[in-house]
Amino acid sequence: CPYQLSDDSPDRPRDGTTLQAEVFKGDVVVAGSDGVFDNLSDSDIVSIVSSFGPRSKSSAIAKKIVERSRTVSLDKDAITPYSTIARGKSGYDAYKSGRGGKVDDISCIVVKAN
Repeated sequence: CPYQLSDDSPDRPRDGTTLQAEVFKGDVVVAGSDGVFDNLSDSDIVSIVSSFGPRSKSSAIAKKIVERSRTVSLDKDAITPYSTIARGKSGYDAYKSGRGGKVDDISCIVVKAN
């Protein structure tokens, strides 16, 4: 279960995972909620980012990722990262076929390194 931050949650920001990565000019960093990564694979996201030219605005890329995530989340026949993992697990009857988007909050930030 992902960490949940709220007034009544025991989870705190310090409990989260941190990482460091070297970023180079031209790199595109995509950060998003589980509503993005439960519905889109890494290759789906790379395909969306790659469909934009180098002068495209980060906000336009993020908007497209959010729109695609939302569309997939409502598709009962979509094969998603979440449905693939949930397939056949106890308590996940809606995903027994290995198909189906996952409706969730969806947020995304895209940063282009200059």
